[in-house]
Amino acid sequence: MTGSPLVCLRPFDGMCLTAGDLAVEQEYHRRSLARHARWSVGEGVVAGLAVDVEDPGGAAPRVRVGAGFGLRADGVGVEVCDGLWLELEPLPPDGEHGVWVVVSDAPDPASERPVLDGPLAAPARAVECVGLVLAPSEAVREGVLVAFVRVRLGRVVLLPRPVPRAVGRRTVAVSPREAVIGALATALTALLEDRARDLPSGSASVALLRALAALAAVEVRLLEPGASDAVLLALGAHAVASAHAALGSDSGRPLPARGRHVLAELGALRAAAPDPWCASPVAEAWLERVGGLVPVLRRGWHDEAVGS
Repeated sequence: MTGSPLVCLRPFDGMCLTAGDLAVEQEYHRRSLARHARWSVGEGVVAGLAVDVEDPGGAAPRVRVGAGFGLRADGVGVEVCDGLWLELEPLPPDGEHGVWVVVSDAPDPASERPVLDGPLAAPARAVECVGLVLAPSEAVREGVLVAFVRVRLGRVVLLPRPVPRAVGRRTVAVSPREAVIGALATALTALLEDRARDLPSGSASVALLRALAALAAVEVRLLEPGASDAVLLALGAHAVASAHAALGSDSGRPLPARGRHVLAELGALRAAAPDPWCASPVAEAWLERVGGLVPVLRRGWHDEAVGS
């Protein structure tokens, strides 16, 4: 059900529908739902599907899977409503086996309908059938892996091994601007921390402390990927404004020559900061300036003589 484009019915007035046309329409909706589940949730157990092994030592061992729901690797859902039993008679070969919940469609004999202009009849409906299979862990891709068991010397033991769980995918689209803003926040934080160490003990201004707190908040926000471009631009502008205000308001030991240059560059960036919702070319030009300033910020300012 994966690897090929979706195909749907394209009806028009006067069209002669066939069974194949209706099957294509059903397959389109099935694959569309499965694709959504596959990419948004993943494969594995969603809820329930607890596994027990009964090995009475005189009768055939049995594997039971409780009610629950899971997703196959192709995104198709598999539901167990009332629990399933699998009697291991005969026993599979010694070794480790996966317990798989599999699903298939079977014709419903009770839905037989006569074929037009003929004496034959055929089932008009299919019923979903769910069952259990014991197989190596990668042998059954059309099912949900719910447990592992070990068969040895006629005994069956449930193994405490994890199985895939469909808990939702965290992968999101990451903007290329995220790396630029992250590098800016890291470089400004190191610069301000360096400035705080240069100042006499206890003389750091409120603006400097506020700027460090603002940059920490920016870095925390970037820990969760997937921020929109507008949010990233707002974070970058806030970081620049906070650092510029802090460096421009600190008293005490004066800024060295490189520090004055950094302050001037930050001031220019602050003045040119675009509206987060502005046109893309304006934002891109501002981000290019940010990217060019980051290496300068990383070099610090201690390799220059202290200015008066």
